[in-house]
Amino acid sequence: MPPVFFERDEGTVHVYFLDDLLLSHLDHMLPLKEKPGILRITRDADFTVDLSDSDPESTPDLIRKNLGSRDKGRLVRMQYAGAFPKEFIQEAADSLKLDLRQCFKAPGTLCLHGMLGMVSDISGDYRSSPTLAAPPLRSTLPLPFEPGHIEKLFANLTKSDFVLHHPYDSFDAYIAFLAQACADPMVTMIEQTIYRTDAVGQIVATLKTAAKTKKVKVILELRARFDESNNLRVADDLRSAGCEVRFGFGALKLHAKVTLVTRKEGDKIVRYTHLATGNYNAKTARLYTDFSLLTGNADIGDDARLFFDAVSKNEVPTNFKQLVTAPTKMHQKIRTLIKAETEAARAGKKARIFAKVNAMVDEKITEDLYAASQAGVQVDLIVRGACSLIPGVKGLSENIRVISIVDRLLEHSRIYYFQNAEAVYLSSADWMPRNFFSRLEIAFPILNKRIYRFMEEVVIPGYLNDNVKARRLTNRGTWVRTPDHGKAHQAQVYFEELAAERYANTPLADLELPPEPALAAAPESKTPKPKGETKLKPEAGSTAAAKR
Repeated sequence: MPPVFFERDEGTVHVYFLDDLLLSHLDHMLPLKEKPGILRITRDADFTVDLSDSDPESTPDLIRKNLGSRDKGRLVRMQYAGAFPKEFIQEAADSLKLDLRQCFKAPGTLCLHGMLGMVSDISGDYRSSPTLAAPPLRSTLPLPFEPGHIEKLFANLTKSDFVLHHPYDSFDAYIAFLAQACADPMVTMIEQTIYRTDAVGQIVATLKTAAKTKKVKVILELRARFDESNNLRVADDLRSAGCEVRFGFGALKLHAKVTLVTRKEGDKIVRYTHLATGNYNAKTARLYTDFSLLTGNADIGDDARLFFDAVSKNEVPTNFKQLVTAPTKMHQKIRTLIKAETEAARAGKKARIFAKVNAMVDEKITEDLYAASQAGVQVDLIVRGACSLIPGVKGLSENIRVISIVDRLLEHSRIYYFQNAEAVYLSSADWMPRNFFSRLEIAFPILNKRIYRFMEEVVIPGYLNDNVKARRLTNRGTWVRTPDHGKAHQAQVYFEELAAERYANTPLADLELPPEPALAAAPESKTPKPKGETKLKPEAGSTAAAKR
């Protein structure tokens, strides 16, 4: 039901929640003996489709068959608003077979899920009012992806990788890359994974256009929760346009984000790869923070080809040169890297671990991080959601710090950094058993030295120094504000300004590669840091930069 509506009276916007209106006026519509209230019931909307013994081509029919079961899922929660007596709540819970621990009194309205719709309903001067809406996010299209430069992108990628930090770097950069691959007569094939995408967006439209002149292969995961119907439409649409569409197989969900462009350059076959931490979805790319990498690296291109070949044959991909994949190697690789940092610390060498993930609940990795902390490794984790690790326990995890950043944009990127190994990986995988063992995931290394330094000296401190939106996990399991000593540093604002300034003074000269902007360092916070932490900052006078 519509959550709110607006009434304008002499320049004033009045916001009414529908449940409040019902509670206020229901006694005028019905002969009530007691004060009314509102209940809302929540069902488990998840469903499982067993594909272990089925032909992947039958996946669409199985998904369609099971979609109807979502409305019949078991009840998991009851919420209520209004003056309900305790006896009524107990009776309602009993009749619904719910425990009282599954029943919650709403602190306000039950219609908060409609707040996003409220924003779209605000028009005219109200949208620009600072009391109603935040300033529009500045999203910058890097120069190499602008018209007049995008035509040289493949030549540029033979010389340098590009890292993009969305949405500060516009997702239109990826759209431009895909469109250029579509238009380039030397491109013979485009291969792409899709987990969640916009059915009527530019990505699907570009792939359909590309299929008219070249081979297009799409590996599409139909089991993306709540996007099943959308993905079924995308599959039908792509197939009708001539694209070859395959589906995820068996018990493994395809969660990796990768695009491979194959190009015939003279008598050589050259591959260009795009890898990402987030979905190929232009809508969510404006709301989620993610990283993506564009590279002409031959090893990564060969790995991407092997990945697509294996998945197309319903096989689990393995034996890569650079990419690290789940469910075969990722869990062990991360554990090996953590243990290497631990041994380095014991030998008196530099050692540090940083990870940014949505969730950290893997038992083995938790144990490895405890061991690393006890050896003197400084461990910094940014975990937006669930975290089973307990930081700051003397003798166990005193060298581990965990923070969470919840801000205007949803923090969605995954970053793994190991100082002694000089390794940075970006990934689609959280540190959870389901990602390590029940999904097809990719972690991809940052091999370009300039981009590596950008991640080490700008991105990681840029996040860790947040003293506005960051919250720190205590050893009691509570989240507290980080001390705000020194100048306020808000990570998302910092990255927005960094992207806007990066190409501000770059001349639009007819160059194969634009001049390198100077590497900007994240401002150092005066927030006290746990024992053993090494500050990351650029060398004096450094002019190295990540190609953006």
